[in-house]
Amino acid sequence: WIARPIARGFDAPKTTQGWVRRCQKVLDQFQPLEEEYKTIHKNSERAASLQKIVDRDGPQKIAFVGSKGHSLPEKSQVESSIACSHPLKLSWSSSLPLIDSSWIWPTTLFEQDLIIYVLPLPLRASDLLWLEQVPDDQPSWVMVSSNSLSNDWTEQLKALQSQLPHRWTNRILRWSESDKDFSKLLTPVRRVLNQPHRNLDLTRQRLLAKLHSSWQSDLENLRRRKYRVIQNRTQWVVAGAVFASPVPSTDLLALSVANGLMIQEMAQIWSCSWGAESLQVIARQLARAAVAQGVVEWSGHALLSVAKFHGSSWFAAGTMQALSAAYLTRVVGRSMADWM
Repeated sequence: WIARPIARGFDAPKTTQGWVRRCQKVLDQFQPLEEEYKTIHKNSERAASLQKIVDRDGPQKIAFVGSKGHSLPEKSQVESSIACSHPLKLSWSSSLPLIDSSWIWPTTLFEQDLIIYVLPLPLRASDLLWLEQVPDDQPSWVMVSSNSLSNDWTEQLKALQSQLPHRWTNRILRWSESDKDFSKLLTPVRRVLNQPHRNLDLTRQRLLAKLHSSWQSDLENLRRRKYRVIQNRTQWVVAGAVFASPVPSTDLLALSVANGLMIQEMAQIWSCSWGAESLQVIARQLARAAVAQGVVEWSGHALLSVAKFHGSSWFAAGTMQALSAAYLTRVVGRSMADWM
């Protein structure tokens, strides 16, 4: 019951303004840490990156993309077929590698408002891996290059749908390279392009979410760096108090008090406000450490009670208990840091 974790999830904003407020909050949390490590200039760069996304505007960007070794439709044909009442910026890229060590969706494609992935048949493993990297919240379609007869296409489509992730089931466009008329083919794409404000807003939210994630990673590194100083100091304070304690019961008191002070300092680093849920987690972590330390006390003092009557063996017994207390303090601190 003590070790049972509390389920938590990230409550992601649903609007652009919500993401801007969340990013601004992270910027404010950088401030004291950056000042301490004399890297405050980085916060100005972060603020500029945030403002660049907020100021991002049209025209809508749509990219036709594919992996190496496969041709894309002619740009002039697509431009005439996809034209709508709103300005567009089209880009062509058939440069996705067939072999990649990371399989990370390129940033230039991540910033596109819409993606059309031109896919050759039969399906290649490299194309499947790239399709899995397309963000779920990025409007996208698969354009299948097929010259087969119509009665063969039905079977090909069923086979392809069984191989692709479920999100692509109703987003497959059939392109016959001999067919020069793209108007009917691109009808669902034009329908989405007729909502430019919605598309641009969704892209801003996606870019802000990615920016927020990268900032959180940088912020956590700074927090852990500062926390390690507190952890090293606290664990040896606890070890010294336990080693010098002549009464077994005071060991638990020293452990709880020192860990409580350490957690207060950690709360300032992680900008945590103590609510009912926070206090519940802290109580569990401290109780877990106290129980574990109690086991050490019960076993150690029972086995070494006689040894502590002698000066030489007192040192060995005290050292064992001091090191175990320091280790338990380290465990409590890291657990709380992960939770925070």
